Amino acid sequence: MQQINLKYKADDIVSSVLSSKTFGAVSVEKTSSSVKLRSEKEKQAQIMSLVQRQPKKIDKLLLHPPLNINLAEIRSVEIHGCSISPNGNMIFVDYRNKKLILLKENRKLVKNIDCTNSTFGVACISNESVAVTKTYSVEVINTEIEQVDKCFKLSYYPDGVVHFKTELMWSVKEKGIQRVDLQKGEIITVVKDERMPTMTYLTTDGKNFYHPK
Repeated sequence: MQQINLKYKADDIVSSVLSSKTFGAVSVEKTSSSVKLRSEKEKQAQIMSLVQRQPKKIDKLLLHPPLNINLAEIRSVEIHGCSISPNGNMIFVDYRNKKLILLKENRKLVKNIDCTNSTFGVACISNESVAVTKTYSVEVINTEIEQVDKCFKLSYYPDGVVHFKTELMWSVKEKGIQRVDLQKGEIITVVKDERMPTMTYLTTDGKNFYHPK
């Protein structure tokens, strides 16, 4: 068996390098470049810029219904109210059969929800929650589990209902319009109208609410 030993001898040049105080100098030079940089915010703002359109008079507007649904094909129904959820599902109130009918945009039936009592109006709160006006009450129903989350008891028949910010509003014959905060639960009258007809619908544009007279 042979024994091998490694030996190292430093060159004189290495020794001179190690004894040096500096290896050189560093400087910064600024020159113009042909590459142009643009911030992501500027790019996003350019992409998302909106084209201003001239307003049209209401008598110049044309309605183009994107979908026609014949609910009679499903079964004998009596529709008294409808609403559309953020995910595009359509919710119809079947007054005769005391049910909610949930349909997808392609008209495919999602489910029927039993409301036990006669139901008139419906307002979508979220993809999984709707408010309905029923005989002597306004209910918030979870459509996923088909369960009543909240129930506001009344001494009269409410009609049209709308979800407005964090509140529900509904119309009442010969009384006016009432609202309730979904968190506080306090019911107050916001519009007194003894001539309010029955079956008065409500709607909102996100800032104000509207009703026919």
